[in-house]
Amino acid sequence: MSQSIICMSYRETHNMLVKLIEIYNKRTFASNTDGKVEEYSLREVFVNPEHVVCLRENDSLKTRLSDTELGQDIHPAESYTKIYINRGQSGLDLDVVGDLTAIKNKLQGKKL
Repeated sequence: MSQSIICMSYRETHNMLVKLIEIYNKRTFASNTDGKVEEYSLREVFVNPEHVVCLRENDSLKTRLSDTELGQDIHPAESYTKIYINRGQSGLDLDVVGDLTAIKNKLQGKKL
C-alpha cells in the first residue's frame, strides 16, 4: 500500500487562507473564577474556508464585552460572528470581528 504525501508551498497554502480578526478571552476558564471582569484582546488569525462548518452571529459576546476595556474601545455597532471549524475528531470555535454576511463573503472570496 503506497501513501501519497502532498506538499504545498507557503504561497499555495497562503492563497487558501483568509485573514480575520479574532476576539478572545485572555483569561482561561479556570482563572476567571475570582469574580474579576473578563479581559478580551484581538489577534489576527488565518482560516482555511474549506474547513468551516458553520457561521453564527454571536450577540452574547457583544453583551459580555460591554463591561470590558476592549468593549469600550470597539464601536458599539460592531458585530461578531462565531466560526465553527472542523478538526477531525474535534472542532474549534473562533469569535471574529464582523457581521455574519461580511464574514461569509470574506470566506467565499467576495469583495466587500
